[in-house]
Amino acid sequence: MKDVKIIGENENKSGRKYALIIGISDYEYFGKLTYAHSDAISFYDFLTSKAGGQIDKNNIRRLINEDATSENVGAALEWLSQISKLAKPGDEIIVYFSGHGGIINSIKNGYLALYNSPTQNNSLNVLKMSDLQLYFNIFKSNGVHTTLIADACHSGVGRMN
Repeated sequence: MKDVKIIGENENKSGRKYALIIGISDYEYFGKLTYAHSDAISFYDFLTSKAGGQIDKNNIRRLINEDATSENVGAALEWLSQISKLAKPGDEIIVYFSGHGGIINSIKNGYLALYNSPTQNNSLNVLKMSDLQLYFNIFKSNGVHTTLIADACHSGVGRMN
């Protein structure tokens, strides 16, 4: 697989780690999913475990179901942006999403559907991949290693660099 790096046992042990974890199974307008929220909770449990690096729970924003609104996700991304300004070599930001995804047809831009995303106008209250790319560019420009994990339909559309 292109651009996939397996982190060895002794790599990336130093530095602070932060995460935004979003999991939505029960949408306000979209159809329900079965496991998206529980997958996100499991990923949170992993990151806070010894095997996952024991990330401090204060360094993780976890937005599950009705908490994953466009307003809350935007605030969490801004929090990560502020964190990245204080970055040091070895710091890392992880963004995990599990839920519905789609394409804004008029501009062929992928998006991740948030709790309050409408089904009819798919450019409102969504997390556009192009907007997420802007945040990742900020993180990377501040020297932070970034990882995105997206478990959603069309999550590769409008791929990030």
